[in-house]
Amino acid sequence: MKKITFLTEADVCSNPMIVEIDDDGIITNVENIGEYPGNSPGISAWLMGLKVDEAVRLLKVIKCDEKNSSCPAQFSNVLKQ
Repeated sequence: MKKITFLTEADVCSNPMIVEIDDDGIITNVENIGEYPGNSPGISAWLMGLKVDEAVRLLKVIKCDEKNSSCPAQFSNVLKQ
C-alpha cells in the first residue's frame, strides 16, 4: 500500500490531495482538502477501484474555466508519482 500527499502546483481548490494505492496499482482511498462540495467528492468516489493508469488517462485532460489545469488534472499528477 502506498500513500501519497500532494500539494498542487496550479491554482485549484483541492489542496492538498491524498491518495492511497494498493500493491496492484488500484486506487483505494482519495481525499481532497479544500474541495468544492459535490465536484471533488464525486470525482473521488468515481476514482475508487480504478487502476492508476486509467485514472491518469481520464483526468489529465480536464480543464476548469479559463485555467490551464483543474483539480482532476492536478490529481492525475498525484497518481503519476
